Amino acid sequence: MIVLFDLDGTIVDQPATILRCLNILLKKYNASYSMDELRPLIGKPLEGIIKRKVGSEKLAKQLRMEYREIYVKNYLDGTKIHDGIEELLMELRKRKIKTGIITSKFGDVARSFLKDLKIAHLFDIVVGEGDAEMKPSPGSVIHACKTLKEKPENCIMVGDSEDDIIVGKNAGAKTIAVLWGYRNRKQLENANPDYAVESVHELRNILLELIQS
Repeated sequence: MIVLFDLDGTIVDQPATILRCLNILLKKYNASYSMDELRPLIGKPLEGIIKRKVGSEKLAKQLRMEYREIYVKNYLDGTKIHDGIEELLMELRKRKIKTGIITSKFGDVARSFLKDLKIAHLFDIVVGEGDAEMKPSPGSVIHACKTLKEKPENCIMVGDSEDDIIVGKNAGAKTIAVLWGYRNRKQLENANPDYAVESVHELRNILLELIQS
């Protein structure tokens, strides 16, 4: 069994960090995001988020790399791991359950970020942009399963956005929506997850039930 987690909103909380980095990038184009505008977009491909404000797809593509430099310099500021997540990951480790991250961040940035948060050792694989096709394509989940030598039907995808649920379902994995992230219950239930949970404690119970079944 493999448990794959989304990163932003599911493992960590950092909307203010992302907002600040984006607005540093957009300032010279006389553009900016408010938190209300940005929150529903967190977890979606960065290029599309930038394009909404600069208009040009070509420019948005170029600005992705500039954003990356800004983000790497600031990514720990105001970032916190959700309460109970680290303990859950440690328990899965003790039970010898393989775990991974599926994220829209650049793969190398995500790996560096997790290392700086001191939780990289709790994951067997991190799949981000540059490693496989991105959400909602099932490619990232399938890549993780192949690398860890497990079938997608023996995989659980945990996330806080519609794309997380869709990518899991498209790959043939079981899906769990978490309600402490950037989407509300109605938005997540529209994606038809197998389970929806309001707390890490509830997530733990469902994961253990699925792992032991």
